[in-house]
Formats: sequence, structure tokens, C-alpha cells
Amino acid sequence: MRYFRFGVVLLAAALAVSAQNLISAKAGLVHYVEGDVLVNGKPVERKPSLFTTIKPGELLTTGEGRAEVLLGPGVFLRIAENSILRLINAELTDTRVELIAGAAIVEAADTIKENKTTILLQDAAIVLKKEGIYRFQADPAAVRVWTGEAAAIQAGKTVAVKSGRELALASMTAVKVDPEQTDELYRWAKRRSGYVALANISGARRAEQWGVPVSGYAGWYFNPWFNMFTFIPARGIWNSPFGWRFFSPGAVGWLYQPGFAAIGTGNRVDSFGRSVPSWNADLGYATVPTRSSYGIGSSGAYRAGSYAGGAEAGGGGSVASGRAEAGGGAAGGGGGGRGGQ
Repeated sequence: MRYFRFGVVLLAAALAVSAQNLISAKAGLVHYVEGDVLVNGKPVERKPSLFTTIKPGELLTTGEGRAEVLLGPGVFLRIAENSILRLINAELTDTRVELIAGAAIVEAADTIKENKTTILLQDAAIVLKKEGIYRFQADPAAVRVWTGEAAAIQAGKTVAVKSGRELALASMTAVKVDPEQTDELYRWAKRRSGYVALANISGARRAEQWGVPVSGYAGWYFNPWFNMFTFIPARGIWNSPFGWRFFSPGAVGWLYQPGFAAIGTGNRVDSFGRSVPSWNADLGYATVPTRSSYGIGSSGAYRAGSYAGGAEAGGGGSVASGRAEAGGGAAGGGGGGRGGQ
């Protein structure tokens, strides 16, 4: 079990000086934990800028806890309670993990052709083919695809599992499932994805302001304000499988223009015709319209950072007192408790 520590410095300055410390070159970094989580039999420490990395062959075990593990760039593995995961290979070109017990959700983001992610489940290998959201269950062994596409290989037989289908490994038969049917793990994974998206805003902004040469290279970048990694796409504005927006350094400037909000799906307007947050009963918090003229204040940057980020992803910001570019400060990314299940 290895640890990585990062100094709390400005993201852009740190990127310019030591990019290697901020871009994960191998899979297996334990990004976030809550509750009872062990790596190789030892409790995972939760300290500022200190992260545990799983070595190949080591086990990650959860009791009454959950964990988020970073695999390839933009690929998150989020594991449920009472689960066991073994890292087989940490190379990004052939990342392989084995789910021994319990359940896990993989959010595969801006996938890179050269990288390959495979989940081993009993005697089957499930290769992720596209961006999407995948759920793996050990007993009974099954893989479900909310969005995306996977190839399940078992005993020389390959079965394609597409969006809205679930494959039972015992029969190697895929059946349709209700895409609206989710569970606690799915909802927790979506909230975690929202926190990572929130941290992207200030991270990409600082990278853009300091001229950090990250354009064309998608990857993990450490945001010290949130004490967490975030994903920065290679270019443009990228929508994650969960619907959150991630900005590249070249595109994040659009967010700071008046009338643009980072993330959200609400569409309610007030008596002045301004878009305002609307309570989302499914998520358990307010969402912000994708475009809004509300709360612009003295600058688009202030509104974009404190209002859109804080209200949408629960980052702790507010219109009145949120931090302009940190989207509500470190409390946003470091959080991520279970909240409403």
C-alpha cells in the first residue's frame, strides 16, 4: 500500500512545476472513502492531500463503508458496502480489477482508445467498450449497463451488453431492464460525480489562466481547494454519463460569461423571468438551469463559481458568500456524504 501526498498550493503553479504529481500514471488511487474501508487489511487514512494507492494484488475491502477509486483518466470505480475488490493490473493501457464480493459501479468517462478497462467477475472478463455507467454484482454474478456498451467474455464466448440491458453470467443471457430503476449505490455514485465536476470548474480555470499546456491531454488533476482530483477533458465541454459538465482549460472561459451556468437541468423561472434553482426530489437537492441570468452580480465568474457550483453539486457555496472560483471552497469536494439515499 502506497501513499501520495500533495502540497496545498495553487493548482496551476503546481501543474507547471510538477505535472507528474498531479496526473495519475497508474490506476488504483483511492480517491475518497467514507466509513469502514481497508486496503490490504489496513484502514485507509483520510488526511489532507494524502491518498492511498492500491498495488497490484492488493485487496480493497469495505464493511459499513464505500470507496471511490480512480482507474484510467475519466474512469471512476465506486464500490458499495460489504464488498471486496482486487487490483490485478494498474497499467492504464490494460487496467484490470476483480470484483470478489459485493457490488460496484464504474463511470467510464472520456475514454481513450489506447486505454483499456476490464472488470473480472468470477470466470468472466467484462471489457468496457464505450463511455457509460456500469454496475457489477458478485452474487449472483451480473453486469448491468445503464448507458454505454460492454463485452462479456466467458469460456470463449463473447456477449455484447448494450444500454438498458443486464447480463446474468450464469446463463450469459442479456435482458432488458428499466433504465429508471436505480439503487442507493447509483445515487451515491451520481452525487460523487457531481462533486468531481464542481472541482473541475476552478481547476480548469486556473490551468487556463496560467497557460498550463494540458490541451489535447485528458487526465486527472489535483485541485487543492477541494483536496481532491478532478477530471479535465482534452478539449471542449464534455458531458459525463451522469449528465455533469466538465470543462477543458480552453473552454472554461465560457462558464465565466454572464448568463452561463455550469451544470444542472432545472427550468423554473421567477416573476422577473430569471431562471432559478428548482428542488429535485430524486436527487435531494436543488438543480440549476444550464443557462441562467440569475445571480450574475458584479461578474460572471462570481456567479458561476459560487452560485452554479454550490447550488448544483452541493459544494457549500452560496450567492451571498461563496468563493468566486473555488465554487464554495474545499467543503464541496471533500464532502459527498450519503445524504438522501
